[in-house]
Amino acid sequence: MSLTGDPKPAYGKNKNERTESDELEKKPKKGKEGGGGGGGVPMRDLKFNIGKGESVIQHRGCYITMGGDRPGSIFTGLGAKGFRGTNTIDLCVGRGASSRGGKGAPESNMINNMFSADASRIYISQLTEIDKNFGIAQGYHRKPKPRAAIGIKSDDVRIIGRSSIKIVTGRGDGFRGHGERGESNSLGGKSSIGPTIELIAGNYDSAKSVYGGLYNPIEKVPYLQSAIKGENMVRCLEEFNEIIGNMWSAVYNIALIQAGYTTVNSIDQWRPWVASAGVPFSLLNNTFALGALWSTRSKALAWEYYYLKDSGYRSIRSPNVYLT
Repeated sequence: MSLTGDPKPAYGKNKNERTESDELEKKPKKGKEGGGGGGGVPMRDLKFNIGKGESVIQHRGCYITMGGDRPGSIFTGLGAKGFRGTNTIDLCVGRGASSRGGKGAPESNMINNMFSADASRIYISQLTEIDKNFGIAQGYHRKPKPRAAIGIKSDDVRIIGRSSIKIVTGRGDGFRGHGERGESNSLGGKSSIGPTIELIAGNYDSAKSVYGGLYNPIEKVPYLQSAIKGENMVRCLEEFNEIIGNMWSAVYNIALIQAGYTTVNSIDQWRPWVASAGVPFSLLNNTFALGALWSTRSKALAWEYYYLKDSGYRSIRSPNVYLT
């Protein structure tokens, strides 16, 4: 695929050169051999630059490389810098697939790892700089030290669990033999108790500056923000609704007291104009004050049920996703 995700023709004008196709995604071509298994599809002749101490298992465009940490050429990574314990298994398909605008690496070229251009990769390393190698935004866990890590990259990634999926950070529970500090990291160092989980859409985490008005002209709004906890959010809105309810009660009581006072004050034989004003005042008070307050009360009760109760069809609390 090209960098824009649009496939290019499977066979160009030169039949000896294989390119990707605009029609390939709509109508995948079958191989000439073996029941559509791709036996007759021509493959680009690429030569992978194997470094010293590396072992490579290759079948067509699929590679399993076992060696040291190596995100690019044989001179990159912690393995090339002389670090110990950088054992790495690199599973890669489609080397250089998106290079040259989706044409792929030139035929018979000597190629290296290209984390930005290879089609799909699972990178398992004992010691690596995972965020730097994959070009990931720093987020809140800034400048992480080299550690054991696993990186997965492709156009689309799916993780499916038939029963459940858990994304967990921190130490394992119930293990023995690790001493008072509990389970350590891969280097024997102290593991964090509650490390972060960061979901960064678009690989962008910088704060943005916005105009906040006359008295607050420039305000910085963080792009990467903390997630909201469902139960706490529900409790917050319940207490807020209770505060609004107290204010409603105060205004309603004032309206009732005012209505009673107006009724009594309107009985005045010496000032007939007062009595004439009492009737329309009471009518307007009942219509636009007491009636509006009851309408607001009904909407508040419905709002509480729709959003704050688990049975509400707009409940803000997910029944399936939990976080800490």
